[in-house]
Amino acid sequence: MRITSLFLVLLTACGGDDRPAVDAPPGSGDAGGDASIDAPNDEGGAACGGIVSIPCADDEYCDYVANNCGIADGAGRCKRRPDACPLNASDSAALIAEPTCACDGKVYSSECAAYAEGQDVNANGSCQFPKGQFACGYKACNLASQYCQHALKPESSDEYDCMPLPACTGGASCECVADQPCGSECTGDAASGLTLTCS
Repeated sequence: MRITSLFLVLLTACGGDDRPAVDAPPGSGDAGGDASIDAPNDEGGAACGGIVSIPCADDEYCDYVANNCGIADGAGRCKRRPDACPLNASDSAALIAEPTCACDGKVYSSECAAYAEGQDVNANGSCQFPKGQFACGYKACNLASQYCQHALKPESSDEYDCMPLPACTGGASCECVADQPCGSECTGDAASGLTLTCS
């Protein structure tokens, strides 16, 4: 009888299966079944992509390293999809139009629009942009009036910007952009588009 009573006292003091784990984070409830412990967040969500193509939740997209869309089994981190995308200041009803290539091979109206559809941007430039535009990483530049400025970022995703072509005699050429502060590593021509790489 004394052994049974002692067992009941110990069981009551230590708790049963319904108690949280000792090392469970505050507010996590039952450590065995609380999905919030491993919930993705904007700073560094759950792993995605990779060799086994781990998917993200329905309200997220996979943000791949260097915006490479998981080439060579590359992985990324899940990020929440935006609830809304910025509007053009001159027309509050119109979305800002910045044609953007996404990992599904489609061109979206902006980076935000791609993220909202669950797609990361595609720096491989493999989308088919409309006539008169050329690929600048995941962006589209205007052949007649812009060149692509590609800034190398060894420790993060490279940056791409469409810059206005300087006034040139003889049309767009690498000589035309040679004096730009970015650098002189230029590829392309007037027909395919100019890309100036900043090392």
